[in-house]
Amino acid sequence: MVKRQNHKQIETVNVTAKTTNATCTKAGQTVYTSAAFKNTAFKVQTKTVAIKATGHKFSAWKTTSFNVDKKTATQTRKCTRGDKTETQTVNNAVVRFAGSNRAETGTLISAGMYKTANTVIIATGFDFHDALAAVPLASAYNAPLLLADRDNLSAKTLAEIKRLKAKNVIVVATTNAKDLNGNDAAIKSNVYNQLKELKVKVTKLDGKTYYETAKKVADALGKKKAAPTSVFITTDKNYADALSASPVAAILGAPILYVDPKASLNATTKNYLASIKKSVKNVYIVGGVNAVSASVEKAILNTLGKKSATRFAGDNRYDTCVLINKSFAKNLTGKSVCIAKGYNFPDALAGGVLAAKNKAPLFLADAIGGKAQLSKTQSSYLNSKNPSKLYIFGGETAVPTALVKTVAKASV
Repeated sequence: MVKRQNHKQIETVNVTAKTTNATCTKAGQTVYTSAAFKNTAFKVQTKTVAIKATGHKFSAWKTTSFNVDKKTATQTRKCTRGDKTETQTVNNAVVRFAGSNRAETGTLISAGMYKTANTVIIATGFDFHDALAAVPLASAYNAPLLLADRDNLSAKTLAEIKRLKAKNVIVVATTNAKDLNGNDAAIKSNVYNQLKELKVKVTKLDGKTYYETAKKVADALGKKKAAPTSVFITTDKNYADALSASPVAAILGAPILYVDPKASLNATTKNYLASIKKSVKNVYIVGGVNAVSASVEKAILNTLGKKSATRFAGDNRYDTCVLINKSFAKNLTGKSVCIAKGYNFPDALAGGVLAAKNKAPLFLADAIGGKAQLSKTQSSYLNSKNPSKLYIFGGETAVPTALVKTVAKASV
């Protein structure tokens, strides 16, 4: 008797798939179905594989409006996989620092930045040179920049130093400092007497000229940070262009140096440039040829052994401001914009440190002839930046609410 052998039969057929895609909130599935088999013993096969809901994937929050009066901003974000949109209201989206004078505004900016600070930088509030050069130094020390009155430190400035529990004060003080009207603006001995009473360590960076003081500040910056890889050169006759560059210089740890637009490169600046020749890679000139002449630029490049410099020169201070901010977009990555008056300097000086701390551009704007207007260049930049927060340096006289609202509207 012969034993009957069991056997297996294999048949391969095509399979089709029908997929119902998952959505953000609903699961999907794929149903696999076989074709009919020739062998009638085999039945059509199906298999269902579940696909999990994807969940929402939202874009970044985008500011869609500011309410300057309520100090809020409205933001929205959209799901990139569906049609869901979320909206939120952000409080304290518009912050104004406005004291009764320039020194008080400086203390308010300081209070808005720091709970404590080991070091404080002090410069006169009536001349721009020293404070402007000191912005990168203040940033390096993570220190506020406070402004002195003509012959003393105000009670509120002294109170702010005490509140910060500062142990060190660096005074940046050119001995022949003059205000814009040619009046004496140098820091007086009374300021040092007041600091002595606070029992803090005082370091003076006090050159006889703006060039010397800027050089001393640059030396101090190099000791605190490192040999600079970038340097900013600007005119000693005007402040507007260099104001815009101060946060960037602070972020880069780069010194700000002065030249006379109508004279040759001064010896102090030239000697300092020669001392950093090996480390400097980038030379930035702020202002047109009326601010830093072509001959001075050539002397700077020869001293540094460089072939070219990057010059920032718009048609006016506002366009130059935008040009600088756009050029350093990779450094100014913060989601806020700092607004300051373009035709005065004190508020923007103290504010430059806050801007650097927030990696925010300093945006110069003015209500000219009582009208709060922005150029197309300014509006386009604000729209591309789309900030989530606005900082205003100065009171209603410096930066009117109407101007803030114009800036806010252009920013969305």
